[in-house]
Amino acid sequence: MRSMKRPRRPVHRYKSLLFPGIALLAVFAFWAAFGSPEEARGETKLFEYGGLKIEITNVREVGRDFANDGGPELWEYPVYTVYPGATATVLEADTKEDGGGVPAADWAFQRNGEDGRLDIVDGMEPLEIVPDVVGVFDPESSVYVLRFIRWDPQRGETVEVEKDGLTLEISSVHHEGGFIGDFDLSRPLEPYDTYHIYPGGKVTVLEAPPTEDGTARWELRPTGNGQAEMEPLRDGMAPIEFAREGSFCVYDLEESRTAFGLEVSDSDQAYWK
Repeated sequence: MRSMKRPRRPVHRYKSLLFPGIALLAVFAFWAAFGSPEEARGETKLFEYGGLKIEITNVREVGRDFANDGGPELWEYPVYTVYPGATATVLEADTKEDGGGVPAADWAFQRNGEDGRLDIVDGMEPLEIVPDVVGVFDPESSVYVLRFIRWDPQRGETVEVEKDGLTLEISSVHHEGGFIGDFDLSRPLEPYDTYHIYPGGKVTVLEAPPTEDGTARWELRPTGNGQAEMEPLRDGMAPIEFAREGSFCVYDLEESRTAFGLEVSDSDQAYWK
């Protein structure tokens, strides 16, 4: 006897683009709300110098550095460490007349690359502070009135290094190079590796055997313009974070020589190899 049941209709899934479209919109909405929290980090600061006013967003901290125009006198200028997504908005910018009476910019942004100068004028579009934006300078004297450092611990690579029993983990590394130092004629020259890291990078001690009397064998030392104090390196210590640019070395107290060099810089320059 023939069945009286109706044949089941074949199911055609997603004949319309409506459902996938709604799902895609939901993904974008979630990303916009939670996917990039770093865009709103930090504070908004106002920089004022003479007739120049600039609003700077996503500021992590404001430090100090020094500059001169080739003479004996030095003066301080601020260094703004900013999170990714930071912008500089010109609120007010004085101009001056050049030799022909034509108005000329009194200040300029300094950028790495061929087009290194960007004149600052009223009404210009906000400038995103990307890694190649160095700061603001006076075109007449070529000295800075403020500088930028972009804080982004996610940049670079994390490497593990070892020498004579000392093992370190270094994050935010963007270049590794060699250097011959410790020019003591009484002993052979020994090269050591130098690690160039971005601000925000950290050094974590994985293993640091002490000397026979229990004191630290290695210590972190500032060199050049580094402002930090000497830091003994021991097992279990908290990671050392580099908030600002500077030069440092890991020094072997037992052997009286440098084990590693550390250069903290926001610049992706071409290094000599």
